[in-house]
Amino acid sequence: MRPGLLVFLGLAGCADVLGLDGYGDAGSDAAFDAGLDVHVTTDAAADVQTKDAGPCVPTGPEVCSDGVDNDCNGQTDCTDAACTAGYACVPPLPGGWSWAAYDQGARPGCASGFTNPTDVGEGLVAPASTCGCGCTTTSPSCATGNVAITAGTTGSNGCQDQSNQGTSAAGGCQSLSPAMNPVGWKVNAIGPIPSGGSCAAVPAVSKPAVSTTYQGRTCGFAGNVGAGCGGSGVCAPKAAPFTMCTVQTGDVACPAGFAVKHLAGSVVADARSCSACTCAFSPGVCGGTLTLDGDMSCTLNAAPVLVNGTCQSVPNTSYLGYTYAPQTNASCTGSAVAATGSAAFSDLQTICCTN
Repeated sequence: MRPGLLVFLGLAGCADVLGLDGYGDAGSDAAFDAGLDVHVTTDAAADVQTKDAGPCVPTGPEVCSDGVDNDCNGQTDCTDAACTAGYACVPPLPGGWSWAAYDQGARPGCASGFTNPTDVGEGLVAPASTCGCGCTTTSPSCATGNVAITAGTTGSNGCQDQSNQGTSAAGGCQSLSPAMNPVGWKVNAIGPIPSGGSCAAVPAVSKPAVSTTYQGRTCGFAGNVGAGCGGSGVCAPKAAPFTMCTVQTGDVACPAGFAVKHLAGSVVADARSCSACTCAFSPGVCGGTLTLDGDMSCTLNAAPVLVNGTCQSVPNTSYLGYTYAPQTNASCTGSAVAATGSAAFSDLQTICCTN
């Protein structure tokens, strides 16, 4: 080999190592054209790439959520030791879902990178309403119409064979016409037909307190996720003490990879109530007491007779007047009632977690 050729090859090798502009590619091509065996080596430990791929230029410490080998150590995101403590591989975010961190039974502060803490409850406990139906009764009037008064012996037709008259049921002292002389007789009095009266329904609705089996908290996450995970997994920040989850409004099926389902919310819409309370009115009868008197001023020889349709003994004397003190047994009966409606979260959301 000629001495000049040796110098040429030496310069060509230096050009590749030193990166001399304008020389490396042309010199190599010329050497290959001459049929010479020229080798270009790289330092694998330092990850120095070949001239065709370009060198890896470190940009700083590893960023665990950008899919880039920032520190040029051949490890990206979750495969890099720098990400072990704060990141973990999770399934990818399904379409239509959002990232969330969830703690079912506690309300600690959100982990680093997570925001918007929201207190929620899970396992709504809302017992049915306790129902009742009462009534307020307005009694009918017994002051209209007549009191039927009969007197006589107690034969087959009752005590009415000697006297039979209808007298006013109005209040105050009233005159008997004709006067009654029940010597050995008995007297029977029947009140007028009741007039008016009504019922007012008094419903009773009691709603037991609403509670939840669990009192937890969610935190939102809108940051980036990285690579370095097997399959389609992504490198996401660890949510501890929370669990990394996905969330969607309503009650929906959980997506693949997030099998643990929670139904939670923070606002309760309480539609618990009772069926309608109504009252049935029974006017009853007009009873009370008819007091017979020996004068027309109702001050002499008073003889009370119950107004109940039975024959009753009175003293043997002449009766010219009477007073009527009515009573009624009107009543109202409340209807049967049952619990209706339920309570539910108006902002119900499905939270699906990895564990």
